Amino acid sequence: MIEMLRRSRLALVALLSFALAAPAAAQPTGAVARWAFTSAVRDREPVDRLDHVPATEQTIAFFTELSGLGGHRVRHVWLRDGAEALRVSFAVGAARWRVWSSKLVDPAGAWAVRVEDEDGTVLGTYRLGDAAPVQPAPAAPPARPAPREVPPSPPPGVIDVDVNIARDFTYVPEGWPMGMPAAETSAGGLAGTPFEVLRHEPPFGGDVLYGYLPLGNGDDRRVSFVVTHLDEPTWEVYVDRNNDEDLADDGPPIRSQGTGRFSGAVPVEVEVKGADGTVHLRSYQVWLWFAESADRDPSRAHPRFYARCHYKGTVTLGGEPYDAVAFEERAQNGIFADGDLCIDVNRNGRCEDAERLGDGGVLQVGERRFRLHIRE
Repeated sequence: MIEMLRRSRLALVALLSFALAAPAAAQPTGAVARWAFTSAVRDREPVDRLDHVPATEQTIAFFTELSGLGGHRVRHVWLRDGAEALRVSFAVGAARWRVWSSKLVDPAGAWAVRVEDEDGTVLGTYRLGDAAPVQPAPAAPPARPAPREVPPSPPPGVIDVDVNIARDFTYVPEGWPMGMPAAETSAGGLAGTPFEVLRHEPPFGGDVLYGYLPLGNGDDRRVSFVVTHLDEPTWEVYVDRNNDEDLADDGPPIRSQGTGRFSGAVPVEVEVKGADGTVHLRSYQVWLWFAESADRDPSRAHPRFYARCHYKGTVTLGGEPYDAVAFEERAQNGIFADGDLCIDVNRNGRCEDAERLGDGGVLQVGERRFRLHIRE
Protein backbone atom coordinates (compact mmCIF):
# COMPACT_ATOMS: atom_id res chain seq x y z
CA MET A 1 0.00 0.00 0.00
CA ILE A 2 2.86 2.39 0.91
CA GLU A 3 4.50 1.64 -2.44
CA MET A 4 1.22 2.40 -4.31
CA LEU A 5 0.88 5.76 -2.51
CA ARG A 6 4.48 6.62 -3.34
CA ARG A 7 3.88 5.87 -7.05
CA SER A 8 0.66 7.93 -7.06
CA ARG A 9 2.52 10.93 -5.58
CA LEU A 10 5.25 10.59 -8.22
CA ALA A 11 2.65 10.43 -11.01
CA LEU A 12 0.88 13.55 -9.66
CA VAL A 13 4.17 15.47 -9.47
CA ALA A 14 4.99 14.47 -13.06
CA LEU A 15 1.55 15.59 -14.26
CA LEU A 16 1.88 18.98 -12.52
CA SER A 17 5.35 19.45 -13.95
CA PHE A 18 4.05 18.79 -17.47
CA ALA A 19 1.18 21.27 -16.97
CA LEU A 20 3.56 23.97 -15.74
CA ALA A 21 5.91 23.38 -18.66
CA ALA A 22 3.12 23.46 -21.27
CA PRO A 23 3.21 26.61 -23.41
CA ALA A 24 0.62 29.30 -22.69
CA ALA A 25 -2.32 29.67 -25.10
CA ALA A 26 -1.53 31.90 -28.03
CA GLN A 27 -2.66 35.48 -27.51
CA PRO A 28 -4.74 37.19 -30.19
CA THR A 29 -2.55 38.84 -32.80
CA GLY A 30 -5.10 41.47 -33.84
CA ALA A 31 -4.38 45.08 -32.99
CA VAL A 32 -5.21 48.69 -33.81
CA ALA A 33 -2.20 49.79 -35.89
CA ARG A 34 -3.36 53.40 -36.39
CA TRP A 35 -6.24 55.50 -35.10
CA ALA A 36 -7.47 59.08 -35.27
CA PHE A 37 -10.45 61.25 -34.48
CA THR A 38 -10.93 63.34 -37.62
CA SER A 39 -13.25 65.83 -39.29
CA ALA A 40 -13.73 63.48 -42.24
CA VAL A 41 -12.26 60.51 -44.10
CA ARG A 42 -11.33 60.88 -47.76
CA ASP A 43 -9.80 58.23 -49.98
CA ARG A 44 -9.91 55.93 -46.93
CA GLU A 45 -7.58 58.21 -44.91
CA PRO A 46 -8.33 60.83 -42.19
CA VAL A 47 -8.10 64.41 -43.50
CA ASP A 48 -6.83 65.71 -40.13
CA ARG A 49 -6.45 64.70 -36.49
CA LEU A 50 -8.74 66.21 -33.85
CA ASP A 51 -7.16 66.60 -30.41
CA HIS A 52 -10.08 68.33 -28.71
CA VAL A 53 -13.86 68.15 -28.51
CA PRO A 54 -15.38 70.56 -31.09
CA ALA A 55 -16.75 73.82 -29.69
CA THR A 56 -20.10 73.25 -31.39
CA GLU A 57 -22.20 70.15 -32.01
CA GLN A 58 -20.99 68.44 -35.18
CA THR A 59 -20.40 65.05 -36.78
CA ILE A 60 -16.86 63.68 -36.54
CA ALA A 61 -15.30 60.35 -37.50
CA PHE A 62 -13.13 57.81 -35.71
CA PHE A 63 -10.65 56.08 -38.03
CA THR A 64 -8.78 52.84 -37.34
CA GLU A 65 -6.34 50.74 -39.32
CA LEU A 66 -6.59 47.17 -38.06
CA SER A 67 -3.84 44.56 -38.20
CA GLY A 68 -4.15 40.78 -38.04
CA LEU A 69 -7.95 40.67 -37.87
CA GLY A 70 -8.86 39.55 -41.40
CA GLY A 71 -11.99 37.39 -41.47
CA HIS A 72 -13.22 38.64 -38.08
CA ARG A 73 -15.59 41.38 -36.96
CA VAL A 74 -14.64 44.47 -34.98
CA ARG A 75 -16.82 47.02 -33.17
CA HIS A 76 -16.50 50.74 -32.58
CA VAL A 77 -18.35 51.57 -29.35
CA TRP A 78 -18.80 55.35 -28.95
CA LEU A 79 -18.94 56.47 -25.32
CA ARG A 80 -20.30 59.75 -23.94
CA ASP A 81 -19.26 60.35 -20.33
CA GLY A 82 -18.53 56.62 -20.11
CA ALA A 83 -22.00 55.53 -21.29
CA GLU A 84 -22.52 53.80 -24.63
CA ALA A 85 -23.95 56.15 -27.27
CA LEU A 86 -23.45 54.18 -30.51
CA ARG A 87 -22.22 50.72 -31.51
CA VAL A 88 -21.04 50.01 -35.06
CA SER A 89 -19.85 46.58 -36.26
CA PHE A 90 -17.48 45.94 -39.18
CA ALA A 91 -16.43 42.87 -41.14
CA VAL A 92 -12.62 42.93 -41.58
CA GLY A 93 -11.71 41.83 -45.09
CA ALA A 94 -7.90 41.56 -44.99
CA ALA A 95 -4.87 41.42 -42.68
CA ARG A 96 -4.54 45.22 -42.94
CA TRP A 97 -7.95 46.89 -43.04
CA ARG A 98 -9.15 50.48 -42.59
CA VAL A 99 -12.59 51.20 -41.10
CA TRP A 100 -14.23 54.25 -39.59
CA SER A 101 -17.48 55.30 -37.96
CA SER A 102 -19.07 58.70 -37.46
CA LYS A 103 -21.07 60.31 -34.66
CA LEU A 104 -22.70 63.63 -33.94
CA VAL A 105 -20.90 64.86 -30.80
CA ASP A 106 -21.71 67.74 -28.48
CA PRO A 107 -19.14 69.85 -26.63
CA ALA A 108 -20.69 69.14 -23.22
CA GLY A 109 -19.73 65.46 -23.28
CA ALA A 110 -16.48 63.57 -22.71
CA TRP A 111 -16.18 61.38 -25.82
CA ALA A 112 -14.25 58.17 -26.39
CA VAL A 113 -14.36 55.11 -28.65
CA ARG A 114 -13.73 51.57 -27.41
CA VAL A 115 -12.55 49.10 -30.08
CA GLU A 116 -13.58 45.49 -29.49
CA ASP A 117 -13.19 42.24 -31.38
CA GLU A 118 -16.11 39.88 -32.04
CA ASP A 119 -15.62 38.17 -28.64
CA GLY A 120 -15.81 41.46 -26.76
CA THR A 121 -12.04 41.67 -26.11
CA VAL A 122 -11.07 45.34 -25.85
CA LEU A 123 -8.34 46.24 -28.34
CA GLY A 124 -8.08 49.79 -27.05
CA THR A 125 -10.03 52.77 -25.72
CA TYR A 126 -9.31 56.11 -27.35
CA ARG A 127 -10.42 59.38 -25.79
CA LEU A 128 -11.05 62.58 -27.70
CA GLY A 129 -9.21 65.50 -26.12
CA ASP A 130 -6.94 63.60 -23.74
CA ALA A 131 -3.89 65.53 -22.66
CA ALA A 132 -2.02 62.22 -22.79
CA PRO A 133 -3.24 60.18 -25.75
CA VAL A 134 -3.98 56.52 -25.16
CA GLN A 135 -1.28 55.71 -27.71
CA PRO A 136 1.17 57.95 -29.58
CA ALA A 137 -0.22 59.79 -32.54
CA PRO A 138 0.66 57.94 -35.76
CA ALA A 139 2.88 59.40 -38.41
CA ALA A 140 1.12 61.11 -41.27
CA PRO A 141 -0.19 58.52 -43.73
CA PRO A 142 1.87 58.13 -46.89
CA ALA A 143 0.67 60.05 -49.90
CA ARG A 144 -1.54 58.00 -52.18
CA PRO A 145 -0.03 57.42 -55.62
CA ALA A 146 -1.71 59.14 -58.50
CA PRO A 147 -4.37 56.97 -60.17
CA ARG A 148 -3.03 54.98 -63.06
CA GLU A 149 -4.83 53.17 -65.80
CA VAL A 150 -3.11 49.82 -65.24
CA PRO A 151 -3.75 48.47 -61.70
CA PRO A 152 -0.88 46.85 -59.79
CA SER A 153 -0.44 43.14 -60.23
CA PRO A 154 -2.45 41.11 -57.71
CA PRO A 155 -0.70 38.80 -55.23
CA PRO A 156 0.09 35.32 -56.59
CA GLY A 157 -3.08 33.30 -57.05
CA VAL A 158 -5.42 36.30 -56.60
CA ILE A 159 -7.61 37.47 -59.49
CA ASP A 160 -8.51 41.16 -59.79
CA VAL A 161 -12.21 41.98 -60.38
CA ASP A 162 -13.65 45.46 -60.99
CA VAL A 163 -17.11 46.27 -59.59
CA ASN A 164 -18.73 49.54 -60.71
CA ILE A 165 -21.84 50.25 -58.63
CA ALA A 166 -22.89 53.38 -60.54
CA ARG A 167 -22.66 51.61 -63.91
CA ASP A 168 -23.65 48.01 -63.23
CA PHE A 169 -26.05 48.09 -60.25
CA THR A 170 -29.74 49.04 -60.08
CA TYR A 171 -31.22 51.31 -57.43
CA VAL A 172 -33.88 49.77 -55.15
CA PRO A 173 -35.59 52.47 -53.03
CA GLU A 174 -36.62 50.31 -50.08
CA GLY A 175 -36.09 47.03 -48.26
CA TRP A 176 -33.35 45.23 -46.33
CA PRO A 177 -31.59 42.88 -48.77
CA MET A 178 -30.27 39.42 -47.89
CA GLY A 179 -31.37 39.82 -44.27
CA MET A 180 -28.93 42.68 -43.61
CA PRO A 181 -30.07 44.96 -40.74
CA ALA A 182 -29.30 48.68 -40.58
CA ALA A 183 -27.82 50.53 -37.61
CA GLU A 184 -28.93 54.09 -36.92
CA THR A 185 -26.75 57.12 -37.67
CA SER A 186 -26.90 60.58 -36.10
CA ALA A 187 -27.96 63.51 -38.27
CA GLY A 188 -26.97 67.14 -37.66
CA GLY A 189 -29.10 69.61 -35.73
CA LEU A 190 -31.47 70.85 -34.62
CA ALA A 191 -30.82 74.60 -34.60
CA GLY A 192 -32.57 77.89 -35.28
CA THR A 193 -30.29 78.72 -38.24
CA PRO A 194 -29.21 76.63 -41.25
CA PHE A 195 -25.98 74.62 -41.20
CA GLU A 196 -25.17 75.75 -44.75
CA VAL A 197 -26.12 78.73 -46.91
CA LEU A 198 -29.56 78.15 -48.47
CA ARG A 199 -30.40 80.01 -51.68
CA HIS A 200 -34.19 79.82 -51.35
CA GLU A 201 -36.69 78.68 -48.73
CA PRO A 202 -40.48 78.35 -49.01
CA PRO A 203 -42.72 80.42 -46.71
CA PHE A 204 -42.88 78.20 -43.63
CA GLY A 205 -45.40 80.25 -41.65
CA GLY A 206 -44.12 79.73 -38.12
CA ASP A 207 -41.09 78.74 -36.08
CA VAL A 208 -38.78 76.19 -37.70
CA LEU A 209 -35.64 74.24 -36.85
CA TYR A 210 -32.83 73.27 -39.24
CA GLY A 211 -30.82 70.08 -39.56
CA TYR A 212 -28.88 68.10 -42.14
CA LEU A 213 -28.09 64.55 -43.24
CA PRO A 214 -24.29 63.94 -43.39
CA LEU A 215 -24.07 62.11 -46.73
CA GLY A 216 -21.67 61.72 -49.64
CA ASN A 217 -17.97 62.36 -50.20
CA GLY A 218 -18.16 65.30 -52.61
CA ASP A 219 -17.71 68.96 -51.76
CA ASP A 220 -21.29 69.23 -50.44
CA ARG A 221 -21.72 66.63 -47.70
CA ARG A 222 -24.76 68.14 -46.01
CA VAL A 223 -28.32 67.56 -47.24
CA SER A 224 -30.34 70.21 -45.41
CA PHE A 225 -33.83 69.76 -43.98
CA VAL A 226 -36.22 72.05 -42.09
CA VAL A 227 -38.70 70.92 -39.41
CA THR A 228 -41.99 72.85 -39.30
CA HIS A 229 -45.29 72.77 -37.31
CA LEU A 230 -43.29 72.57 -34.09
CA ASP A 231 -46.30 73.38 -31.90
CA GLU A 232 -48.45 70.58 -33.33
CA PRO A 233 -48.61 66.88 -32.33
CA THR A 234 -46.81 65.85 -35.55
CA TRP A 235 -44.18 67.72 -37.52
CA GLU A 236 -43.55 68.19 -41.23
CA VAL A 237 -40.12 68.21 -42.84
CA TYR A 238 -38.89 70.06 -45.92
CA VAL A 239 -35.88 68.31 -47.44
CA ASP A 240 -33.38 69.59 -50.01
CA ARG A 241 -33.91 66.41 -52.02
CA ASN A 242 -31.71 67.38 -54.99
CA ASN A 243 -29.02 68.85 -52.72
CA ASP A 244 -28.84 72.22 -54.51
CA GLU A 245 -29.34 74.42 -51.40
CA ASP A 246 -32.77 75.44 -52.74
CA LEU A 247 -35.62 74.20 -50.56
CA ALA A 248 -38.26 75.82 -52.80
CA ASP A 249 -37.82 73.38 -55.72
CA ASP A 250 -38.24 70.06 -53.88
CA GLY A 251 -42.00 69.73 -53.74
CA PRO A 252 -44.26 69.70 -50.68
CA PRO A 253 -43.07 68.86 -47.17
CA ILE A 254 -42.92 65.25 -46.00
CA ARG A 255 -45.55 64.34 -43.41
CA SER A 256 -44.97 61.83 -40.64
CA GLN A 257 -45.57 58.23 -41.71
CA GLY A 258 -44.91 56.52 -38.38
CA THR A 259 -44.85 57.12 -34.65
CA GLY A 260 -43.65 60.09 -32.60
CA ARG A 261 -43.56 63.71 -33.73
CA PHE A 262 -42.08 62.64 -37.07
CA SER A 263 -40.78 59.50 -38.71
CA GLY A 264 -40.81 58.87 -42.43
CA ALA A 265 -39.05 57.96 -45.66
CA VAL A 266 -36.88 60.74 -47.10
CA PRO A 267 -35.55 60.42 -50.68
CA VAL A 268 -32.45 62.47 -51.51
CA GLU A 269 -29.62 62.79 -54.02
CA VAL A 270 -26.11 62.32 -52.62
CA GLU A 271 -22.88 63.76 -54.05
CA VAL A 272 -20.50 60.88 -54.79
CA LYS A 273 -16.94 61.41 -56.02
CA GLY A 274 -15.45 58.51 -57.95
CA ALA A 275 -11.82 57.37 -57.99
CA ASP A 276 -11.20 59.54 -61.07
CA GLY A 277 -12.49 62.66 -59.28
CA THR A 278 -15.77 62.80 -61.22
CA VAL A 279 -18.76 63.79 -59.05
CA HIS A 280 -22.26 62.46 -59.70
CA LEU A 281 -25.55 62.38 -57.79
CA ARG A 282 -26.66 59.03 -56.35
CA SER A 283 -30.27 58.27 -55.49
CA TYR A 284 -30.59 57.39 -51.82
CA GLN A 285 -33.43 57.02 -49.33
CA VAL A 286 -33.36 57.10 -45.54
CA TRP A 287 -35.85 56.68 -42.73
CA LEU A 288 -35.65 59.83 -40.59
CA TRP A 289 -36.99 60.28 -37.07
CA PHE A 290 -36.35 62.38 -33.95
CA ALA A 291 -35.50 61.17 -30.46
CA GLU A 292 -37.16 63.69 -28.14
CA SER A 293 -35.86 64.91 -24.82
CA ALA A 294 -37.80 64.35 -21.62
CA ASP A 295 -39.05 67.94 -21.63
CA ARG A 296 -40.21 67.57 -25.28
CA ASP A 297 -38.39 70.77 -26.24
CA PRO A 298 -38.19 70.58 -30.07
CA SER A 299 -34.74 72.21 -30.11
CA ARG A 300 -33.40 69.36 -27.94
CA ALA A 301 -34.68 66.58 -30.20
CA HIS A 302 -31.95 64.48 -31.81
CA PRO A 303 -32.44 63.52 -35.49
CA ARG A 304 -31.58 59.92 -36.40
CA PHE A 305 -31.69 57.99 -39.67
CA TYR A 306 -30.83 54.70 -41.32
CA ALA A 307 -30.56 53.53 -44.92
CA ARG A 308 -33.80 52.29 -46.42
CA CYS A 309 -32.47 51.63 -49.93
CA HIS A 310 -29.82 49.55 -51.66
CA TYR A 311 -28.27 48.82 -55.03
CA LYS A 312 -28.43 45.33 -56.54
CA GLY A 313 -26.60 43.66 -59.40
CA THR A 314 -24.41 40.69 -60.26
CA VAL A 315 -20.68 40.14 -59.94
CA THR A 316 -18.96 37.58 -62.17
CA LEU A 317 -16.23 35.55 -60.47
CA GLY A 318 -14.42 32.88 -62.46
CA GLY A 319 -17.06 33.02 -65.19
CA GLU A 320 -19.95 32.50 -62.72
CA PRO A 321 -22.44 35.33 -61.98
CA TYR A 322 -23.39 35.86 -58.33
CA ASP A 323 -26.13 38.10 -56.91
CA ALA A 324 -24.70 41.11 -55.09
CA VAL A 325 -26.05 44.05 -53.11
CA ALA A 326 -24.54 47.31 -51.95
CA PHE A 327 -26.25 48.23 -48.68
CA GLU A 328 -25.10 50.26 -45.69
CA GLU A 329 -25.87 48.18 -42.63
CA ARG A 330 -23.50 50.15 -40.38
CA ALA A 331 -22.95 53.92 -40.25
CA GLN A 332 -24.63 55.40 -43.33
CA ASN A 333 -23.02 58.01 -45.58
CA GLY A 334 -24.09 56.93 -49.08
CA ILE A 335 -20.63 55.57 -49.99
CA PHE A 336 -20.57 51.84 -50.64
CA ALA A 337 -16.84 51.26 -51.20
CA ASP A 338 -16.32 51.60 -47.43
CA GLY A 339 -17.12 47.93 -46.92
CA ASP A 340 -20.80 47.46 -47.66
CA LEU A 341 -20.81 45.13 -50.67
CA CYS A 342 -22.17 41.61 -50.18
CA ILE A 343 -21.78 38.85 -52.81
CA ASP A 344 -24.01 35.80 -52.30
CA VAL A 345 -21.31 33.20 -53.02
CA ASN A 346 -23.14 30.30 -51.37
CA ARG A 347 -26.41 31.32 -53.10
CA ASN A 348 -28.52 31.02 -49.95
CA GLY A 349 -30.10 34.45 -50.32
CA ARG A 350 -28.52 35.78 -47.13
CA CYS A 351 -25.42 37.86 -46.47
CA GLU A 352 -22.82 35.94 -44.47
CA ASP A 353 -19.88 37.60 -42.73
CA ALA A 354 -17.40 36.02 -45.15
CA GLU A 355 -19.35 37.51 -48.10
CA ARG A 356 -19.09 41.15 -46.92
CA LEU A 357 -16.18 43.19 -48.18
CA GLY A 358 -15.00 46.62 -49.24
CA ASP A 359 -12.63 48.03 -51.81
CA GLY A 360 -9.49 45.88 -51.95
CA GLY A 361 -11.07 42.99 -50.04
CA VAL A 362 -10.28 39.41 -51.03
CA LEU A 363 -13.08 36.86 -51.41
CA GLN A 364 -12.57 33.10 -51.45
CA VAL A 365 -14.74 31.18 -53.94
CA GLY A 366 -13.92 27.49 -54.00
CA GLU A 367 -10.20 27.17 -54.70
CA ARG A 368 -9.92 30.68 -56.16
CA ARG A 369 -9.34 34.04 -54.51
CA PHE A 370 -10.66 37.29 -55.98
CA ARG A 371 -9.63 40.83 -55.05
CA LEU A 372 -12.49 43.33 -55.49
CA HIS A 373 -11.92 46.88 -56.75
CA ILE A 374 -15.16 48.71 -55.96
CA ARG A 375 -15.88 51.83 -57.96
CA GLU A 376 -18.58 54.31 -57.06
